[in-house]
Amino acid sequence: MEKVITKNKNITNNISGAISETFIFIGLSLIAFFTPIILRHPQMLIGIIVNMMLIKGALTLKQNKLIALSIFPSLGVLASGILFGNLTNFIIYLIPFIWISNYILTYIIKKFADKNYFRAIVLSTFLKTTFLFSITFLLFSLNILPKIFLVSMGYMQFVTAMIAGIIIFFELKTEKWLKKKN
Repeated sequence: MEKVITKNKNITNNISGAISETFIFIGLSLIAFFTPIILRHPQMLIGIIVNMMLIKGALTLKQNKLIALSIFPSLGVLASGILFGNLTNFIIYLIPFIWISNYILTYIIKKFADKNYFRAIVLSTFLKTTFLFSITFLLFSLNILPKIFLVSMGYMQFVTAMIAGIIIFFELKTEKWLKKKN
């Protein structure tokens, strides 16, 4: 009888955990998608918010949901059609690489944040930026993208992801403090 009760509790916990993760995924995805549409500018603020959603997702979601989460922000930029003004059409060339760079960020954080949060943030941010800037530089060198994308897909990516990582760090510390308090 006790085994049946324990098994039922485990099933209930698994179901409620899956439902909870699904709601977190939906919330993070909606924020990541609609932030560029609603805010439109400045890129710095949009980048920080989007990277916060990616980092929070890396820390709370299973790996398989991170692929989908990595896709939503650039679709929001494309849907808004305004973040890069009349240059937004050029973003189409970068979309698959933005998806990959976002996934690099989430994958590295997911893998290493438990060991050392700040190293995971710095490494993931560095790799994301290096990958995205390298692709952008190649496309610029081939006269496919204008020069302005070198800034927005270069140091701006690094700065916004680092700031997002710091904000999430303090958010996690605040959550932990509040849990201790209660």
